[in-house]
Amino acid sequence: MASTSCSVGGEVAGETGLALAKSSLPPPRPKSPPPYPDLYGKRREAARVQMLEREIGFLEAS
Repeated sequence: MASTSCSVGGEVAGETGLALAKSSLPPPRPKSPPPYPDLYGKRREAARVQMLEREIGFLEAS
């Protein structure tokens, strides 16, 4: 019976500590863009366009 009351008290204390930790953090800010071009993103986008063009070609041929 004593262990049940301890676990309830522990949960309440844990929730209170969690709420305090969240309120002490500064609000998130948007990150500025990187100073260099996103080459990986451009490469991935080019690959996606190439794949879509290939699928369009297959559909047109059918």
